[in-house]
Amino acid sequence: MEGTQLLYSLQPHSALRPIMHLLPPNFLVSGHDLIPGVVPPTDNTDALRRPRLLPEFPCVLDRVCVSLAPSMEVFEANLLQMLNNDRLNMVIQHPLFSS
Repeated sequence: MEGTQLLYSLQPHSALRPIMHLLPPNFLVSGHDLIPGVVPPTDNTDALRRPRLLPEFPCVLDRVCVSLAPSMEVFEANLLQMLNNDRLNMVIQHPLFSS
């Protein structure tokens, strides 16, 4: 409809504040999503109407291996090398691109 506006406000559900640290920032969830730390509804209802938090329990991880991506400097150096190689291949294959 021309000339109309829709104004809305988004805010965290007060009952979910104890588990907000489990959700990524600026992440929208609905009552039909599986939300970590919240008991899923047993019927077809909205889990956010009366959310029940799962109990916390301690756990221990053994033999954890963490693989981190290369640093930003390594990433940029690799990207620069690939772009330069691509440019050189273009010049070799098509001399018109050698400007």
